[in-house]
Amino acid sequence: MGLLFEAKVGNGKLMVSSMGLDQLEKDYPEAKALKASILDYMNSDAFDPTAELTVEQIDSLVNGSTTVSRKNLAEKSNGGVVELAEGTYTCQEGYDRDPQDRAIELNDGVVDTSVGSRSWSDWNAGKNYPDVVMTAVLNDTYLIDTVDLPSFEDSGCKAPAGIQLEYWDGSAFVPVENPSRTSGFSQGHNEITFDAVKTDRIRFTFSHQAGMGLAISEIMVFEKQIMPQSIQVTAKENTSSVQVGKTLSMQAAFTPADATATDVRWAVVSEDGSLTELAQIDSSTGVLTARAPGKVLVRARLVADPTVVGEMLVTVTGAPQPTTAPQPTDAPGPNATPVPESTPAVTAPAPTARPTARPVAPEATEEPDSTPEPTAAPESTPVPEKTEPTPEDIGEPETPASGTGSNGTSWLIWVVAAVLACTAVLVIIAVIRRRRES
Repeated sequence: MGLLFEAKVGNGKLMVSSMGLDQLEKDYPEAKALKASILDYMNSDAFDPTAELTVEQIDSLVNGSTTVSRKNLAEKSNGGVVELAEGTYTCQEGYDRDPQDRAIELNDGVVDTSVGSRSWSDWNAGKNYPDVVMTAVLNDTYLIDTVDLPSFEDSGCKAPAGIQLEYWDGSAFVPVENPSRTSGFSQGHNEITFDAVKTDRIRFTFSHQAGMGLAISEIMVFEKQIMPQSIQVTAKENTSSVQVGKTLSMQAAFTPADATATDVRWAVVSEDGSLTELAQIDSSTGVLTARAPGKVLVRARLVADPTVVGEMLVTVTGAPQPTTAPQPTDAPGPNATPVPESTPAVTAPAPTARPTARPVAPEATEEPDSTPEPTAAPESTPVPEKTEPTPEDIGEPETPASGTGSNGTSWLIWVVAAVLACTAVLVIIAVIRRRRES
Protein backbone atom coordinates (compact mmCIF):
# COMPACT_ATOMS: atom_id res chain seq x y z
CA MET A 1 0.00 0.00 0.00
CA GLY A 2 1.22 3.51 -0.80
CA LEU A 3 2.18 6.03 1.86
CA LEU A 4 -0.80 8.23 0.97
CA PHE A 5 -3.80 7.85 -1.33
CA GLU A 6 -7.27 9.31 -1.77
CA ALA A 7 -10.49 7.84 -3.11
CA LYS A 8 -14.25 8.24 -3.35
CA VAL A 9 -16.07 5.77 -1.12
CA GLY A 10 -19.87 5.80 -1.43
CA ASN A 11 -20.99 9.42 -1.05
CA GLY A 12 -17.86 10.45 0.80
CA LYS A 13 -14.18 11.19 0.20
CA LEU A 14 -11.34 9.30 1.91
CA MET A 15 -7.64 9.99 2.51
CA VAL A 16 -5.52 7.07 3.73
CA SER A 17 -2.01 7.46 5.19
CA SER A 18 0.33 4.71 6.33
CA MET A 19 3.04 7.14 7.52
CA GLY A 20 2.02 7.18 11.20
CA LEU A 21 1.92 10.99 11.29
CA ASP A 22 -0.18 11.03 14.49
CA GLN A 23 2.75 9.47 16.33
CA LEU A 24 5.62 11.07 14.40
CA GLU A 25 4.36 14.63 14.87
CA LYS A 26 5.00 14.39 18.61
CA ASP A 27 8.76 14.23 18.04
CA TYR A 28 9.28 15.56 14.50
CA PRO A 29 8.21 19.10 13.46
CA GLU A 30 8.39 18.12 9.79
CA ALA A 31 5.83 15.35 10.36
CA LYS A 32 3.53 17.83 12.11
CA ALA A 33 3.87 20.26 9.19
CA LEU A 34 3.15 17.51 6.65
CA LYS A 35 0.02 16.45 8.54
CA ALA A 36 -1.19 20.07 8.68
CA SER A 37 -0.65 20.46 4.92
CA ILE A 38 -2.62 17.28 4.20
CA LEU A 39 -5.52 18.47 6.38
CA ASP A 40 -5.49 21.90 4.68
CA TYR A 41 -5.69 20.16 1.32
CA MET A 42 -8.59 17.98 2.49
CA ASN A 43 -10.49 21.06 3.67
CA SER A 44 -10.08 22.78 0.30
CA ASP A 45 -12.04 22.46 -2.95
CA ALA A 46 -8.99 20.82 -4.53
CA PHE A 47 -9.71 17.63 -2.58
CA ASP A 48 -11.80 15.86 -5.22
CA PRO A 49 -10.71 12.22 -5.68
CA THR A 50 -11.42 10.60 -9.03
CA ALA A 51 -10.70 6.96 -8.12
CA GLU A 52 -13.56 5.03 -6.50
CA LEU A 53 -13.25 2.21 -3.94
CA THR A 54 -15.82 0.09 -2.15
CA VAL A 55 -15.99 -0.38 1.62
CA GLU A 56 -14.92 -4.00 1.10
CA GLN A 57 -11.81 -2.87 -0.80
CA ILE A 58 -10.89 -0.45 1.98
CA ASP A 59 -11.31 -3.21 4.57
CA SER A 60 -8.98 -5.44 2.60
CA LEU A 61 -6.34 -2.70 2.30
CA VAL A 62 -6.38 -1.41 5.88
CA ASN A 63 -5.90 -3.94 8.65
CA GLY A 64 -6.06 -2.94 12.31
CA SER A 65 -5.18 -4.72 15.53
CA THR A 66 -7.09 -5.29 18.74
CA THR A 67 -4.94 -2.67 20.49
CA VAL A 68 -4.89 0.13 17.91
CA SER A 69 -7.77 2.05 19.51
CA ARG A 70 -6.28 1.84 23.00
CA LYS A 71 -4.04 4.45 24.61
CA ASN A 72 -0.49 3.22 25.16
CA LEU A 73 0.30 4.45 28.66
CA ALA A 74 4.01 3.74 28.20
CA GLU A 75 4.27 6.03 25.16
CA LYS A 76 6.45 9.09 25.60
CA SER A 77 3.71 11.47 24.42
CA ASN A 78 1.42 10.09 27.14
CA GLY A 79 3.98 10.71 29.88
CA GLY A 80 5.45 7.21 29.89
CA VAL A 81 9.13 6.31 30.28
CA VAL A 82 10.86 3.02 29.40
CA GLU A 83 13.97 2.27 31.45
CA LEU A 84 16.60 -0.31 30.51
CA ALA A 85 18.35 -2.14 33.34
CA GLU A 86 21.86 -0.97 34.01
CA GLY A 87 24.42 -2.61 31.72
CA THR A 88 21.88 -3.54 29.01
CA TYR A 89 23.54 -3.48 25.59
CA THR A 90 21.87 -1.55 22.73
CA CYS A 91 22.85 -2.18 19.11
CA GLN A 92 23.18 0.98 17.01
CA GLU A 93 24.17 -0.67 13.70
CA GLY A 94 21.74 -0.36 10.82
CA TYR A 95 19.80 2.32 12.68
CA ASP A 96 18.21 5.13 10.60
CA ARG A 97 17.91 8.00 13.10
CA ASP A 98 20.07 10.76 14.46
CA PRO A 99 21.00 10.96 17.33
CA GLN A 100 22.10 7.36 17.46
CA ASP A 101 20.06 6.12 20.42
CA ARG A 102 17.91 3.20 19.47
CA ALA A 103 16.28 3.08 22.91
CA ILE A 104 13.87 5.87 21.88
CA GLU A 105 12.16 3.34 19.58
CA LEU A 106 10.73 1.58 22.63
CA ASN A 107 8.05 4.23 23.29
CA ASP A 108 8.04 6.69 20.37
CA GLY A 109 4.49 5.72 19.38
CA VAL A 110 5.53 4.13 16.08
CA VAL A 111 4.92 0.41 15.64
CA ASP A 112 6.71 -1.00 12.59
CA THR A 113 7.77 -4.64 12.56
CA SER A 114 8.54 -4.71 8.83
CA VAL A 115 12.07 -3.28 9.15
CA GLY A 116 14.70 -3.74 11.84
CA SER A 117 15.72 -0.07 11.86
CA ARG A 118 12.49 0.91 13.65
CA SER A 119 13.06 -1.41 16.64
CA TRP A 120 15.29 -1.47 19.71
CA SER A 121 17.77 -4.35 19.42
CA ASP A 122 20.55 -5.97 21.44
CA TRP A 123 22.02 -7.86 18.48
CA ASN A 124 25.82 -8.25 18.64
CA ALA A 125 28.39 -10.18 16.67
CA GLY A 126 29.59 -12.03 19.78
CA LYS A 127 26.07 -13.40 20.38
CA ASN A 128 26.26 -12.48 24.03
CA TYR A 129 22.59 -12.46 25.07
CA PRO A 130 21.79 -12.29 28.78
CA ASP A 131 18.16 -11.73 29.79
CA VAL A 132 16.96 -8.18 29.15
CA VAL A 133 15.03 -6.28 31.83
CA MET A 134 12.92 -3.20 30.98
CA THR A 135 10.54 -1.19 33.13
CA ALA A 136 7.63 0.90 31.86
CA VAL A 137 7.11 3.83 34.26
CA LEU A 138 3.67 5.44 33.86
CA ASN A 139 2.69 9.02 34.66
CA ASP A 140 -0.01 7.90 37.14
CA THR A 141 -1.58 4.83 38.72
CA TYR A 142 -3.87 2.87 36.40
CA LEU A 143 -5.84 -0.38 36.37
CA ILE A 144 -3.71 -2.45 33.95
CA ASP A 145 -4.71 -5.77 32.35
CA THR A 146 -2.95 -5.89 28.94
CA VAL A 147 0.50 -5.40 27.42
CA ASP A 148 1.75 -5.84 23.86
CA LEU A 149 5.33 -6.37 22.64
CA PRO A 150 5.54 -6.03 18.81
CA SER A 151 8.72 -7.72 17.56
CA PHE A 152 10.82 -7.82 14.40
CA GLU A 153 12.56 -10.93 13.10
CA ASP A 154 15.37 -11.55 10.61
CA SER A 155 18.43 -13.78 10.36
CA GLY A 156 20.00 -12.26 13.49
CA CYS A 157 16.97 -11.41 15.65
CA LYS A 158 13.91 -13.34 16.77
CA ALA A 159 10.93 -12.68 19.00
CA PRO A 160 11.57 -13.41 22.70
CA ALA A 161 11.62 -17.04 23.80
CA GLY A 162 9.82 -16.03 27.00
CA ILE A 163 8.47 -12.96 28.80
CA GLN A 164 7.91 -12.57 32.54
CA LEU A 165 5.64 -9.75 33.74
CA GLU A 166 5.74 -8.07 37.16
CA TYR A 167 4.03 -5.01 38.61
CA TRP A 168 4.93 -2.63 41.43
CA ASP A 169 2.59 -3.12 44.40
CA GLY A 170 3.89 -0.12 46.32
CA SER A 171 6.83 -1.86 47.97
CA ALA A 172 8.16 -4.47 45.52
CA PHE A 173 7.73 -6.00 42.07
CA VAL A 174 5.47 -9.06 42.14
CA PRO A 175 4.36 -11.34 39.25
CA VAL A 176 1.00 -10.68 37.57
CA GLU A 177 -1.60 -13.42 37.94
CA ASN A 178 -3.02 -15.53 35.14
CA PRO A 179 -0.99 -14.23 32.18
CA SER A 180 -2.48 -15.38 28.87
CA ARG A 181 0.94 -16.59 27.76
CA THR A 182 4.60 -16.54 28.69
CA SER A 183 6.08 -18.05 25.50
CA GLY A 184 5.22 -18.76 21.86
CA PHE A 185 5.93 -15.25 20.59
CA SER A 186 6.58 -14.32 16.93
CA GLN A 187 7.09 -11.42 14.57
CA GLY A 188 4.34 -8.79 14.86
CA HIS A 189 2.08 -8.01 17.82
CA ASN A 190 2.45 -10.17 20.93
CA GLU A 191 -0.41 -9.36 23.31
CA ILE A 192 -0.56 -10.66 26.86
CA THR A 193 -3.59 -10.27 29.14
CA PHE A 194 -3.73 -10.91 32.89
CA ASP A 195 -5.80 -10.17 35.98
CA ALA A 196 -6.09 -6.39 36.31
CA VAL A 197 -3.61 -4.75 38.71
CA LYS A 198 -3.52 -1.19 40.01
CA THR A 199 -0.01 0.15 39.50
CA ASP A 200 2.22 2.79 37.93
CA ARG A 201 5.03 0.43 36.85
CA ILE A 202 5.27 -2.79 34.82
CA ARG A 203 8.54 -4.74 34.55
CA PHE A 204 9.40 -7.05 31.61
CA THR A 205 12.07 -9.74 31.62
CA PHE A 206 12.90 -11.12 28.14
CA SER A 207 14.75 -14.36 27.43
CA HIS A 208 16.34 -15.06 24.02
CA GLN A 209 15.99 -17.79 21.49
CA ALA A 210 19.29 -19.64 21.10
CA GLY A 211 21.96 -17.41 19.56
CA MET A 212 19.45 -14.74 18.48
CA GLY A 213 19.12 -11.11 19.48
CA LEU A 214 15.91 -9.24 20.29
CA ALA A 215 14.26 -6.52 18.19
CA ILE A 216 11.35 -4.90 20.07
CA SER A 217 9.45 -2.22 18.13
CA GLU A 218 7.41 -0.84 21.06
CA ILE A 219 6.57 -1.40 24.73
CA MET A 220 2.79 -1.08 25.01
CA VAL A 221 0.81 -0.97 28.28
CA PHE A 222 -2.99 -0.68 28.33
CA GLU A 223 -5.59 0.24 30.89
CA LYS A 224 -8.44 -2.22 31.48
CA GLN A 225 -11.24 -1.56 29.02
CA ILE A 226 -14.50 -0.56 30.68
CA MET A 227 -16.82 -0.11 27.74
CA PRO A 228 -19.29 2.78 27.70
CA GLN A 229 -22.91 1.78 27.30
CA SER A 230 -23.97 5.20 25.99
CA ILE A 231 -22.58 8.60 24.96
CA GLN A 232 -24.05 12.03 25.73
CA VAL A 233 -22.96 14.83 23.38
CA THR A 234 -22.95 18.47 24.50
CA ALA A 235 -21.15 21.69 23.62
CA LYS A 236 -18.61 23.20 26.01
CA GLU A 237 -20.25 26.57 25.33
CA ASN A 238 -23.50 25.17 26.81
CA THR A 239 -25.55 26.00 23.71
CA SER A 240 -27.15 24.15 20.81
CA SER A 241 -26.77 26.91 18.21
CA VAL A 242 -23.91 28.61 16.44
CA GLN A 243 -23.63 31.48 13.98
CA VAL A 244 -22.22 31.06 10.49
CA GLY A 245 -18.44 31.44 10.61
CA LYS A 246 -18.25 30.62 14.34
CA THR A 247 -17.26 27.37 16.10
CA LEU A 248 -18.55 25.07 18.81
CA SER A 249 -16.36 22.75 20.88
CA MET A 250 -18.21 19.47 21.22
CA GLN A 251 -17.63 17.07 24.12
CA ALA A 252 -18.73 13.57 25.07
CA ALA A 253 -19.75 12.14 28.45
CA PHE A 254 -20.07 8.40 29.06
CA THR A 255 -22.19 5.94 31.00
CA PRO A 256 -20.88 4.37 33.20
CA ALA A 257 -18.83 7.32 34.45
CA ASP A 258 -15.76 5.12 35.10
CA ALA A 259 -15.61 3.91 31.47
CA THR A 260 -12.04 3.83 30.13
CA ALA A 261 -12.56 3.03 26.42
CA THR A 262 -13.59 6.60 25.69
CA ASP A 263 -11.92 7.39 22.36
CA VAL A 264 -14.51 8.69 19.88
CA ARG A 265 -14.57 9.89 16.27
CA TRP A 266 -16.64 12.97 15.48
CA ALA A 267 -18.81 13.46 12.42
CA VAL A 268 -21.50 15.89 11.24
CA VAL A 269 -24.44 15.01 8.96
CA SER A 270 -27.81 16.46 7.97
CA GLU A 271 -30.93 15.71 10.01
CA ASP A 272 -31.72 12.69 7.83
CA GLY A 273 -28.17 11.32 8.15
CA SER A 274 -26.98 12.33 4.67
CA LEU A 275 -23.87 14.35 3.88
CA THR A 276 -24.07 18.04 4.69
CA GLU A 277 -22.17 21.18 3.76
CA LEU A 278 -23.79 23.30 6.47
CA ALA A 279 -20.94 22.57 8.90
CA GLN A 280 -17.58 20.83 9.27
CA ILE A 281 -16.11 19.08 12.29
CA ASP A 282 -12.61 17.95 13.25
CA SER A 283 -12.96 14.18 13.69
CA SER A 284 -10.36 14.12 16.48
CA THR A 285 -10.99 17.31 18.48
CA GLY A 286 -14.74 17.73 17.93
CA VAL A 287 -14.48 21.41 16.96
CA LEU A 288 -17.51 22.24 14.78
CA THR A 289 -17.30 25.09 12.23
CA ALA A 290 -20.58 26.53 10.93
CA ARG A 291 -20.78 27.17 7.17
CA ALA A 292 -24.40 27.93 6.28
CA PRO A 293 -27.75 28.30 8.10
CA GLY A 294 -29.73 25.16 8.88
CA LYS A 295 -29.76 22.17 11.26
CA VAL A 296 -27.14 19.43 11.54
CA LEU A 297 -26.56 16.32 13.63
CA VAL A 298 -23.23 16.04 15.45
CA ARG A 299 -22.24 12.44 16.16
CA ALA A 300 -19.66 10.90 18.49
CA ARG A 301 -18.93 7.25 17.64
CA LEU A 302 -16.99 4.99 20.02
CA VAL A 303 -13.78 3.74 18.40
CA ALA A 304 -13.71 0.52 20.40
CA ASP A 305 -17.34 -0.24 19.54
CA PRO A 306 -18.74 1.74 16.58
CA THR A 307 -22.29 0.67 17.47
CA VAL A 308 -22.20 3.03 20.49
CA VAL A 309 -23.10 6.50 19.17
CA GLY A 310 -24.16 9.78 20.76
CA GLU A 311 -25.88 12.63 18.84
CA MET A 312 -26.80 16.28 19.28
CA LEU A 313 -28.89 18.52 17.02
CA VAL A 314 -27.19 21.86 16.35
CA THR A 315 -28.84 24.87 14.71
CA VAL A 316 -26.66 27.05 12.49
CA THR A 317 -27.94 30.62 12.37
CA GLY A 318 -27.12 33.38 9.92
CA ALA A 319 -24.56 36.01 10.72
CA PRO A 320 -26.04 39.13 12.39
CA GLN A 321 -26.83 42.04 10.07
CA PRO A 322 -24.78 45.19 10.60
CA THR A 323 -26.70 47.91 12.42
CA THR A 324 -27.01 51.45 11.01
CA ALA A 325 -25.26 54.05 13.10
CA PRO A 326 -27.70 56.64 14.58
CA GLN A 327 -27.72 60.05 12.88
CA PRO A 328 -26.49 62.95 15.02
CA THR A 329 -29.23 65.19 16.44
CA ASP A 330 -29.35 68.99 16.58
CA ALA A 331 -29.51 69.01 20.37
CA PRO A 332 -26.39 70.78 21.69
CA GLY A 333 -24.13 69.13 24.22
CA PRO A 334 -23.66 70.56 27.71
CA ASN A 335 -20.79 72.78 26.56
CA ALA A 336 -21.72 73.25 22.97
CA THR A 337 -22.78 76.55 21.46
CA PRO A 338 -26.16 76.18 19.75
CA VAL A 339 -25.97 76.59 16.02
CA PRO A 340 -29.01 78.33 14.48
CA GLU A 341 -30.81 76.39 11.83
CA SER A 342 -30.27 79.22 9.36
CA THR A 343 -28.41 82.51 9.42
CA PRO A 344 -30.51 85.51 8.41
CA ALA A 345 -29.20 87.43 5.45
CA VAL A 346 -27.37 90.62 6.31
CA THR A 347 -28.82 93.68 4.59
CA ALA A 348 -26.22 96.29 3.77
CA PRO A 349 -27.15 99.85 4.87
CA ALA A 350 -27.99 102.34 2.20
CA PRO A 351 -24.91 104.34 1.14
CA THR A 352 -24.61 107.83 2.56
CA ALA A 353 -24.80 110.48 -0.09
CA ARG A 354 -21.58 112.41 -0.54
CA PRO A 355 -21.73 116.22 -0.43
CA THR A 356 -22.39 117.71 -3.82
CA ALA A 357 -20.28 120.85 -3.33
CA ARG A 358 -16.62 121.33 -2.70
CA PRO A 359 -15.73 122.96 0.63
CA VAL A 360 -15.14 126.71 0.42
CA ALA A 361 -11.43 127.39 0.69
CA PRO A 362 -10.46 130.01 3.30
CA GLU A 363 -9.26 133.38 2.08
CA ALA A 364 -5.55 133.59 1.49
CA THR A 365 -3.47 135.49 4.05
CA GLU A 366 -0.22 137.31 3.44
CA GLU A 367 3.01 135.51 4.25
CA PRO A 368 4.92 137.09 7.19
CA ASP A 369 8.14 138.94 6.33
CA SER A 370 10.18 136.81 8.68
CA THR A 371 9.81 133.73 10.82
CA PRO A 372 9.10 134.83 14.39
CA GLU A 373 11.43 133.69 17.13
CA PRO A 374 10.16 130.63 19.01
CA THR A 375 8.73 131.45 22.38
CA ALA A 376 8.84 129.38 25.49
CA ALA A 377 6.24 126.70 25.64
CA PRO A 378 3.42 127.46 28.01
CA GLU A 379 3.13 125.45 31.16
CA SER A 380 0.00 123.83 29.83
CA THR A 381 -1.77 123.97 26.57
CA PRO A 382 -5.48 123.43 26.67
CA VAL A 383 -6.78 120.67 24.43
CA PRO A 384 -9.17 122.14 21.90
CA GLU A 385 -12.73 121.06 22.42
CA LYS A 386 -14.30 118.70 19.93
CA THR A 387 -16.60 120.66 17.66
CA GLU A 388 -18.79 119.51 14.85
CA PRO A 389 -18.44 121.35 11.53
CA THR A 390 -21.46 123.45 10.62
CA PRO A 391 -23.18 123.55 7.28
CA GLU A 392 -21.77 127.02 6.79
CA ASP A 393 -18.27 125.56 7.00
CA ILE A 394 -18.84 122.98 4.33
CA GLY A 395 -21.48 124.57 2.22
CA GLU A 396 -24.47 122.93 0.63
CA PRO A 397 -23.98 119.25 -0.33
CA GLU A 398 -23.57 118.46 -3.99
CA THR A 399 -22.23 115.61 -5.97
CA PRO A 400 -18.47 115.98 -6.18
CA ALA A 401 -16.77 115.65 -9.50
CA SER A 402 -13.73 113.97 -7.99
CA GLY A 403 -11.62 113.82 -4.81
CA THR A 404 -13.06 113.76 -1.31
CA GLY A 405 -16.16 115.48 -0.08
CA SER A 406 -17.24 116.73 3.35
CA ASN A 407 -16.50 113.38 4.95
CA GLY A 408 -12.87 113.66 3.88
CA THR A 409 -12.64 117.24 5.29
CA SER A 410 -14.07 116.16 8.65
CA TRP A 411 -11.59 113.35 8.83
CA LEU A 412 -8.72 115.76 8.14
CA ILE A 413 -9.90 118.16 10.89
CA TRP A 414 -9.98 115.31 13.40
CA VAL A 415 -6.46 114.26 12.45
CA VAL A 416 -5.14 117.82 12.90
CA ALA A 417 -6.86 118.10 16.27
CA ALA A 418 -5.38 114.79 17.43
CA VAL A 419 -1.86 115.88 16.36
CA LEU A 420 -2.19 119.16 18.24
CA ALA A 421 -3.36 117.35 21.36
CA CYS A 422 -0.44 114.93 21.25
CA THR A 423 1.99 117.84 20.73
CA ALA A 424 0.61 119.65 23.74
CA VAL A 425 0.97 116.57 25.92
CA LEU A 426 4.59 116.11 24.82
CA VAL A 427 5.37 119.77 25.56
CA ILE A 428 3.88 119.50 29.06
CA ILE A 429 5.95 116.37 29.77
CA ALA A 430 9.13 118.14 28.60
CA VAL A 431 8.48 121.17 30.82
CA ILE A 432 7.90 119.00 33.85
CA ARG A 433 11.17 117.12 33.29
CA ARG A 434 13.17 120.36 32.96
CA ARG A 435 11.75 121.75 36.20
CA ARG A 436 12.64 118.59 38.02
CA GLU A 437 16.18 118.58 36.64
CA SER A 438 16.67 122.25 37.68
